[in-house]
Amino acid sequence: MKKWSELTSKGRARRLKMRAIKAVAGQYPECHHCGAVRCLQFAHVMPTKLKGQGRGSLHRYCDAIKNWSAYILLCRECHYNYDHPKEN
Repeated sequence: MKKWSELTSKGRARRLKMRAIKAVAGQYPECHHCGAVRCLQFAHVMPTKLKGQGRGSLHRYCDAIKNWSAYILLCRECHYNYDHPKEN
C-alpha cells in the first residue's frame, strides 16, 4: 500500500501538469505539428533556466507555467523529430 505522502505528491504533479498544459496550449491541447492528443510532451522553443536531461517533471511543469511562451506541446514522435532533425 502506498504512503499518503506518495499519493498527494502524485496528485500535486498531476494538477501541475494540467495547469502547465493549459498555460502552453490552452483549453484543447494537441500536438503542435500533427494534432495528436496522446503522449504529449513539453518541447523547448526558447531556452529557459532548466538545462540537461532529468530535470524532473515538477520543475518542468512549474517552468512551463511561468515561461509558457518558451514551450510547445508535441507528441512523443514529433518531439523526437524536433530534437533530432534528419540530415539531408
